Amino acid sequence: MRYTITGILSGYPNRSGNRTLTWEDGKLSGDPLAILLVEGEAGKMEGRTVGPPEGPYTDGDHIKDPLSTLMLLTPLFVPGYTVVGDLPIRGDVDPLGRS
Repeated sequence: MRYTITGILSGYPNRSGNRTLTWEDGKLSGDPLAILLVEGEAGKMEGRTVGPPEGPYTDGDHIKDPLSTLMLLTPLFVPGYTVVGDLPIRGDVDPLGRS
C-alpha cells in the first residue's frame, strides 16, 4: 500500500509552499520536515490509541499502520491538502471524512 499527501504544513505557511510525504508499507519518504513532524507526533502518541473515532486503533508503532499514520498526518497540514494513492479504508468510511 502507498499513498502521498501534499500540502502546506500548519505553522509553516511561508516556508516554500507545498510539502509532499509518502507512506509506503510502513515507511515514510519525501519532505524531511514533514517526516520529522509526523514522527514526532507518533512518538508523543506511543502507548496511546490512534485511529478514527470508530476504530480500528493502534497503541504503538503508529507509523507502521497506514490508517494511524494518516490520522497523525492530516492535522499537520493546512486544509486543502491532497492525498492520492491507496488510501486506507475501514469499511465504507472515508478516513478523510469526504462524502
